[in-house]
Amino acid sequence: MPPSLTARRPRWLALAGLPAFVLLLFPGVVLRGQVFYERDVHLVWYSQVESFVRAVRGGSWPVWDPYVSFGHPMLANPNTQVLYPPTWINLVLAPDSAYVVLTLAHVAWAGLGLFRVARRLGMSEAASAVAGAAWMASGPLLSLVNVWHHLAGASWIPWVFLAAENALASPSLRGAVLWGGALGMQLLAGSPDMSAFTGAAVLAFTLARLEWRRPLWGPNRPRLAAAFLAMLFALGLSAAQLLPTLEATGRSMRWNIDPALRGSIGSLHPLGAFAKLISPVPLGELPLDPVRGRVLLDEGMPFLRSLYLGVPALALVLAAFRGPSSGGPRGRRFFPWLGAGAAFFALGHHTWAYPALVVLFPPLRTLRYPSKAMVLAAFAWAVLAGLGFEGWRKRDPGPSRSWLLGVNLPVAAATLLLAAAWYAARSPAALLGPLLLPGATIGRPWTEALAGSLLPLGVATVLGTAALVAGFVPRGPQATAWALAVLAIGDLALAGGRVNPTTSREFYRYRPSLLDAVDQRDLSRLFVRSYPESKPLLGVENPYKIAGYPEGIDLDAGRALGARLALMPPVGAAWGLFASWEPDLLGLYPRHLAALVAAVNEAEGTPRWRRWLELGAVRYVAALDERGLSDLTFVRDLPTPLVLPLRLYRVGEPRSRTYVVGGVRVADGEAGLRLLGDPAFDPRREAVLASGVPSTAPASPPGTSRVTELQADRVRLHASLSTPGYVVLVDTYDPGWRAWIDGGPEAPVLRANGSFRAVALTAGEHDVEMVYRPRSVLLGFALSAVTLLLGLLVWLRFPEAPGGRLLLASQP
Repeated sequence: MPPSLTARRPRWLALAGLPAFVLLLFPGVVLRGQVFYERDVHLVWYSQVESFVRAVRGGSWPVWDPYVSFGHPMLANPNTQVLYPPTWINLVLAPDSAYVVLTLAHVAWAGLGLFRVARRLGMSEAASAVAGAAWMASGPLLSLVNVWHHLAGASWIPWVFLAAENALASPSLRGAVLWGGALGMQLLAGSPDMSAFTGAAVLAFTLARLEWRRPLWGPNRPRLAAAFLAMLFALGLSAAQLLPTLEATGRSMRWNIDPALRGSIGSLHPLGAFAKLISPVPLGELPLDPVRGRVLLDEGMPFLRSLYLGVPALALVLAAFRGPSSGGPRGRRFFPWLGAGAAFFALGHHTWAYPALVVLFPPLRTLRYPSKAMVLAAFAWAVLAGLGFEGWRKRDPGPSRSWLLGVNLPVAAATLLLAAAWYAARSPAALLGPLLLPGATIGRPWTEALAGSLLPLGVATVLGTAALVAGFVPRGPQATAWALAVLAIGDLALAGGRVNPTTSREFYRYRPSLLDAVDQRDLSRLFVRSYPESKPLLGVENPYKIAGYPEGIDLDAGRALGARLALMPPVGAAWGLFASWEPDLLGLYPRHLAALVAAVNEAEGTPRWRRWLELGAVRYVAALDERGLSDLTFVRDLPTPLVLPLRLYRVGEPRSRTYVVGGVRVADGEAGLRLLGDPAFDPRREAVLASGVPSTAPASPPGTSRVTELQADRVRLHASLSTPGYVVLVDTYDPGWRAWIDGGPEAPVLRANGSFRAVALTAGEHDVEMVYRPRSVLLGFALSAVTLLLGLLVWLRFPEAPGGRLLLASQP
């Protein structure tokens, strides 16, 4: 075999092995053909994707989702990933299959990226493969599988670092473009959190590369120029996403999260974080009391299902600080600080760091769940594991006091803690009793509830013991390093295989009976009452509990299926149902709509609630209980597998989707809400505008209106008025909506009745066209297109210099 091929074999084995390793992390998907469903996958992502596909196939720009609440920006919501190229695979694959493909591809992409980073830091192919596998199988990264945009954003972290290292080592226009391109792709992936964490980490990485004796001279100038150009290119490339997102976020409640909640939701308690780091069992699976076990559940709001980084991997990480290592001093100095800083940030309000950073960097106020920073800590951990593998192979074969204290002692302590956890799960009354829910509450004895934890804790203890033994073997460092690497990766893979539950593909094939019972051909809206899954309802511990479990559907998947069949908001968007007063799950509703939804929730169960339903063009209401529904007309109980019956009600005289009024009152904010709830206000004859000139309402409506065309990004109305008035559309108002009357000049779209749209019309017959084209979208597309063209021009016209780089500034 040619020597060149022999030399390349380890690299190709590693590059092929890492994608193959993905298959071991998801046995249910790979071996049994199952699909992901947990949490936001079936609840949010599936509906978003169906709305996206429906818009594109219907010939619309994918910029507005007409099915969530009263309509909501699609492109401006980064979670939808409209401009992220992999999203478009949904046009050719079914959503459940597309999610599997996207998940496996992004986890593999993350591992390959870290492999390349490790190689760039000077590690061997073997050490780089260990680092990549440790990153792929880490608990924090795998915990992002059910939050697609965060997983996509995290997968770009190593590629951003790789591009930054290349550009800083050999500054060039091409290098800056590649660096900016990686940053831009991460921004388009839709995770502000991962982008913010990566940006902060790469900024620190860049500053660490500067020569601070002469910060603005010598080799620092081209490095700073490369960093500046990369930032500009990233912002320009992602402008089509950033500008609409910033505009929408600035008008939402997300921009001003309650200071009392900011940092407290999803903050890691130091004790809870430590327990999660060494526990292969996600603590959320345990029957912990939500009050007494609060420190183990991220203050009651756990975001990352697992933080497990592995005890055998701990031995490799500690070895990075002992003995010789590849990767140079830069790797061993920077990445420990990066991991520590990320872990410190993840503690949220338990330290001073998070509140201080929010004050210094106001955009951080939009981020929730500081615990997400543990993803960056896992990235640093994996780099150190690769460095430790290299150092272990080159360690002095003789006994070492520093090795005993720095590696073996911590590993022994962690292994003893695992053994104690195993014993506690075997005999819970002795150690865990005060933290657990009573057996009567969970419906079975503690030993039975914790039986599933015994095997993973026992296996982790055995593997930790084996890693400890390897640390005491002074001879054959090459062999023991390989053995430890196998133990570490095997341990992470075994624990990672249980992080993401999967279920039968039939989960997405079940059709809710509510779809056939509700007729929305008149474009009326539906209200589905939402229930907290953790609170009992009418004696049932989970409102969405199903009576019988279909084949291939376990307990957890059954509860998710129950919520899906009850059309728990926003699930209905998956089938194109027009919703109404849905809760704001992401905090991205405009403030005026969020205030209206809050008012509706407050009025639920009172006579005022029916008035809000009528104002929102709601014709049908579906609920699992009868509370506050006595003044609605009961239609029938719908056939579902739920324990509780799903009841369908009809609202008496709701407003049409579009109608005409002649009078106007002017009020906004709290005054507007009071006016809308005033019995003297007649929505059939008048509307409440946020601004304008009041006018007296006529005795009867001055005309009629109907929808003649409805697409995702546009709507056409035909209105007939006997006197001047306003045509009202019961869809969410947004400044990006533009209107034209009878093909004439653009007419202003007004905010009516708190959150809906209205256009002023003269007497006569009129055709009104509304199109959603925010200026931020148009400007963003223009900037992104120009940036992309400039990047291609740089790539084609400025090849690398013969020496390997094209300097941005000459060195003295």
